[in-house]
Amino acid sequence: MSENYKKTLILGLIINPIAGMGGKTGLKGSDGSNTLKKALSLGAKRESANRAEQALLPLKFLSNKFTLITCSGEMGQESCNRIGLKTDFIINAVKKMVQKKVSLILFSGGDGTACDVFNSLQDKTPILGIPAGVKMHSSVFGTSPNAVGSLVSRIILNQSNKFPICSAEIMDLDEDMRRCDQIRTKLIGYATIPSDKFLIQNPKSYVQLNDEDSIEGIAEYLEKQLNNEATYIVGPGRTTQKFLERIGISGTLLGVDVLKGLKLIGRDVNYRQLDLLSRDGLLYIISGIIGGQGFLFGRGNQQITAEIIRREGDNISDQDRRFITMMVQGTVRLTGRLDWELRQVFIGDYEDLKEGLRILLRLGVFQLFYMDSVPDYAAVTTTVQLAKNIHPNLGGLTNAILRTLAKLEDRDVPDEHTPNANVADYLSHPEWLISKWIKDKSFDQAKALAEWNNEYPSLWFRVNRLVYTPTKFKNYLKKHDIIFEQFEHIPEFFKTSKHQELIKSDIFKEGKISVQDPSAGLVVQLVDPKEKESITDACAAPGGKSSYMAEKLNNTGSILSFDSNEERLIRLDNTLERLNISNTESDLVDITEDEVPMTDKMLLDVPCSGTGVMAKRADIRWRRSIDDILEMHLLQRKILWAASNYINPGGVIIYSTCSVEPEENYMVIDAFLKSHPDYSIESAKDYIPAEYVDNKGAMVIFPPEHKIDGGFAVRLVNNG
Repeated sequence: MSENYKKTLILGLIINPIAGMGGKTGLKGSDGSNTLKKALSLGAKRESANRAEQALLPLKFLSNKFTLITCSGEMGQESCNRIGLKTDFIINAVKKMVQKKVSLILFSGGDGTACDVFNSLQDKTPILGIPAGVKMHSSVFGTSPNAVGSLVSRIILNQSNKFPICSAEIMDLDEDMRRCDQIRTKLIGYATIPSDKFLIQNPKSYVQLNDEDSIEGIAEYLEKQLNNEATYIVGPGRTTQKFLERIGISGTLLGVDVLKGLKLIGRDVNYRQLDLLSRDGLLYIISGIIGGQGFLFGRGNQQITAEIIRREGDNISDQDRRFITMMVQGTVRLTGRLDWELRQVFIGDYEDLKEGLRILLRLGVFQLFYMDSVPDYAAVTTTVQLAKNIHPNLGGLTNAILRTLAKLEDRDVPDEHTPNANVADYLSHPEWLISKWIKDKSFDQAKALAEWNNEYPSLWFRVNRLVYTPTKFKNYLKKHDIIFEQFEHIPEFFKTSKHQELIKSDIFKEGKISVQDPSAGLVVQLVDPKEKESITDACAAPGGKSSYMAEKLNNTGSILSFDSNEERLIRLDNTLERLNISNTESDLVDITEDEVPMTDKMLLDVPCSGTGVMAKRADIRWRRSIDDILEMHLLQRKILWAASNYINPGGVIIYSTCSVEPEENYMVIDAFLKSHPDYSIESAKDYIPAEYVDNKGAMVIFPPEHKIDGGFAVRLVNNG
């Protein structure tokens, strides 16, 4: 693909800077000057710009492929400047954007902003909302800022004004009625939006009368679980309101209430009040899925912050936490296989089942076949009872499906002669990915990699030799009856049982150990840091490789650790502080935009698709697409090309990924060497064991073969 070609896409951007400010403060919206003043007095922050920047960030790496038109000041220009995204025109109205023949108008806000944008349009120009409001009933919003960024990146990469479109409802609530705990929505009209069933949210729907039995059943179940000593945060909605009515409490339909046992201690609270009321004792959150949209948090209940959600999680015992983690991650990881199992016995079109019931059945099947600690009768009985909470009539169907499946002996297991779609279901991976691996590798390797990803992952710890030794760690593990295996090639690395116990231990808090896979350790071996060298880690967060290089230098020498993301940089700084690292300086730097000092060695652990670590990230297989790999390829090229300008003669770039895709590995390297003849590959055999080195001199780790995380790394020497 040519690096420069005519821009054919024109994007418009509008940011409503005050959208969403009423969320955490419990004001249920930010429309109206009085509401805005009250939100500010309660400590509300302007979140809309942050969400817009999150969505726009991936686009800056594609900025030579489109024209961006935005509004002045905090309605667009300031956000673009903050993330380094060039704007070609600064204008002040939607109508002017239409006159400029924009291909797509992006806006950051809620339903009010959507209505304003829609009412200003005089044609069918497509629009797409970055979700930043409190109430988002319209179906013109992406499911998240990241989803918007992904969808727009795909449109840009396709370089076509004729991307798939569809009609979507613009809806809004009557603000005065909403603040009186009454729901009244109205249809404003139908807008044109990009079509994507995964990245665009559904319109919000409200409970119909024929669902009352289900609501009553859930309310009854919740009443039975009440503990008089516990604090309960009760989110908005018809279901939670029915629960409060059942126990004789007058709560709010659209706000957040707080109970202490059966006593109401906070009604329609904001995030500050909620923080104060939820600090002591047992804490539980009761929240329903937002109607028709699939959101548990972040839509209409922003008062329940991430910190409060984490606080509730602290009430869970380690044993329960392990059980929940294994069941949830296992069900997500094996979604395809579980659906394949259920199709073996379900009579009719399996896709016709409601999504809620399909999720419940997957949980039941996972407990039946993949959790030895759960007896079959318990898995069936529990799942049946939960199904009855969805609807009383679903108990019998659930019972029949699970009991039939438990007795089923013969299964038609797919093989290399089976269509890839069936193979992908059985191996619980997307069809596009299985087909790609079969084409890039072989059927047997594709199957082996998928099966590796479906196993419960191992967790490795690295000893910090600045303050600890492998021998002391082995003694600690033996004393605490923790099973372990030491990595034969790097003695600082240990695979262990009882991960959570170690992560909560004093030796972890004191910086004596860190979580890190040996594959990352091999990359650091490939860097081979020396005391008198200048060393830069250009994509450093969260800090695992930077800190290991610092440890190998015994806190001598000097390392510059950069990252382009402020939140990730905080994680990097926390890692360095916990591990007592003193020879590393961190900074917020984008290697593709900012100038950096010349260096002898630069580690580029570039952003990637993560297909080599899918075993550890259960959901990533379902969130990736072939477009993501193309986007990563372009970003990786940009980073590598930029980094090559800062390497001293005789210096080295160590390029690494945690991907097994050729597009992110050798295709990037081959293109780089072709356009940079002064660089060459130096064989990794002089730095790491030969079993991890291919015939071209790169580190290539294939998880099923090497039993550690997959990845790629290569030393590129500047011969200039």
